[in-house]
Amino acid sequence: MRPPRAKIAIVVPVYNRAEIVRGTLESLERQTLRPLHIVLVDNGSTDATAETLDRWAERVRKEDFIVDTLQCTTPGAAAARNAGLAAVTEPWTMFFDSDDIMPARHAENVASNTDDADLVGWDVEETDGNRRKTLRFVGRGEEQYDNLFHGGMATQRWAARTDLFRKAGGWNETVRYWDDIELRARILAENPRIVELGQSGIKVIAHDDSITGRAYGKPELAQHALHLIRETLAKSSGEKRAKLWCDVKLAIECGITDRNGARTGKELLCGISDLSKSAKWAYRYTRAGLPGAARILKAMHLHKNSKIFGKYNLSKGEISSVVFYGQISSRNLLCYILFISDIGATQFSKKFMV
Repeated sequence: MRPPRAKIAIVVPVYNRAEIVRGTLESLERQTLRPLHIVLVDNGSTDATAETLDRWAERVRKEDFIVDTLQCTTPGAAAARNAGLAAVTEPWTMFFDSDDIMPARHAENVASNTDDADLVGWDVEETDGNRRKTLRFVGRGEEQYDNLFHGGMATQRWAARTDLFRKAGGWNETVRYWDDIELRARILAENPRIVELGQSGIKVIAHDDSITGRAYGKPELAQHALHLIRETLAKSSGEKRAKLWCDVKLAIECGITDRNGARTGKELLCGISDLSKSAKWAYRYTRAGLPGAARILKAMHLHKNSKIFGKYNLSKGEISSVVFYGQISSRNLLCYILFISDIGATQFSKKFMV
């Protein structure tokens, strides 16, 4: 008698993680869901990663715990994930990173919430050894915004129907930075039915060599991804809003770059025609090392009920309302008002942020 077909496949791309990946593999082995399909993709590792994956697969593989180990010689996580996706025969696919930890009942919990959904999302906990914080799944009705500005659909925070991944076109292998944001924009453009699970117990481990742990912006690479994202957003939100969102996102990335001593961010922005006041402000604010540029601009939009990142002129009562309802902190709102009044970012930072 053939075992029942697995409902979910978990795809894990791995590159030079022979030691770190062991914790991830152990957490996959502890999954209570059976049957379950695990697809491990070695992305041309030069250490002992391939041997580590093969040994683990040989040890744990069973009739109801299917493990495939694949080789992908095309560089980049997008290519490795596409290779894994091609091996999936199950109706649902979950991508997972090779340095994170999945609680034992997670796959089972996801599988039990798929009947009326095309996409299931959850919150995760990020840790770097010294601190922990909860990373939320995208907000209801604000999925595209949260995906673009806050990574609300980072790879470890959702699973989707396999045919939805394929309908959206899979991972774009020309995108070497923010490939996950770009894919999610296309996924969300398909208007999937979304179920949110809340806290999942997944632990996202921040490393210096991972996207999670990076401190420096990469605006030149980001610009290519944002060009594609803008094309996707324009179809559902209009070209004007798509350009504004992507310009502000790029400006924040340029600010991150330049506050670490570079000048490439400002030079890149100077080459963009019709750069909005919001984007210029976001660059200056972020370059000064101040937090929350996107959240401040969003709060202005929500409160005024105008076009996204709309007018800035607020009365005292409106300012109090924005702070009172917790849309942004009073400190960040003060930063916003001072910057709109053209008080220099660096001067303000030195005076008030000691």
